[in-house]
Amino acid sequence: MNDRDIKIPVSDLLKLTEKDEATIEKYTSKIYKRCLVCGKQYLCIERGRNDAKMCEQCKNDYKYEEAIKNAPAKYLYRNECKRRNSKVRRGNLSRQKYDEWRIEAERLRDKVLNGEIVFEEYYKWMLGV
Repeated sequence: MNDRDIKIPVSDLLKLTEKDEATIEKYTSKIYKRCLVCGKQYLCIERGRNDAKMCEQCKNDYKYEEAIKNAPAKYLYRNECKRRNSKVRRGNLSRQKYDEWRIEAERLRDKVLNGEIVFEEYYKWMLGV
């Protein structure tokens, strides 16, 4: 057994049926894996595949980041929200004004994504407010 093989906890073994017990030896090293991004152990759903390298949370984060890169309106919205939220936490901006801005920014972002307005108008509005 090498360092990458992880033993199955006894509590999980008790949940397996008799049919599964016959294949435990085959899949023992493939059931639990260590995420290459966060380092946490996770239950690998695709037991027969060795290409699963990330836990579900990291996979979802990666997909979200990829979607943000392909949509500049989402990218701009996220960065501006972070910037303004930090102003709220420092006390330079009231929560009420932030919430009003956020609702309007979401509405305009959705219009950009639907093609109702162009991104440049949205960009100017975000910088002008």
